[in-house]
Amino acid sequence: MNQAIAEQIDIALTLGQLLRNARKEQDLSQEDVADHLRLSPSVLERIESDAYLSEGLTVFMRGYIRAYAKLVNIASTKIDTFFADMGVLNKTNKVKPVKFTFRDAHAKQRSMRWITSAIIVVLLLLVVLWAVWHHNSNKNLVASTNQLLLANNQISAVQTSNSRHLA
Repeated sequence: MNQAIAEQIDIALTLGQLLRNARKEQDLSQEDVADHLRLSPSVLERIESDAYLSEGLTVFMRGYIRAYAKLVNIASTKIDTFFADMGVLNKTNKVKPVKFTFRDAHAKQRSMRWITSAIIVVLLLLVVLWAVWHHNSNKNLVASTNQLLLANNQISAVQTSNSRHLA
């Protein structure tokens, strides 16, 4: 009989009053609950005074209320009943299914292949141009080095022959 009376009293209470009564039954202060749930005491005050109803029940506020109810051992079915009475539970949002065809994906892959292939070709051309330029600059370097060595050898030969003639 006491169970039936308790359920009728719970139905007459608002959600905030139910949470406050459960908190007081467990000898918890608002600060204790706020610390445990990592919420500001002002948020708990708004929940217990049902002030959130005027602002609209946001997703965050529903989460705070569920966490609060879990902390003070109120069954989630009771919370769901309150949410259903407020019209925020089990809203069915019609979502259009995404239309996906493999042809579209294949076309995107094909265009990506072309872009990738073009980038690879450009990179290969740049590497070939660099190699040709590097090879030509090495040829020029070798030719100029050979000319310097030849000139150096000729100077050495002249100096040697002059020193022999003088001696």
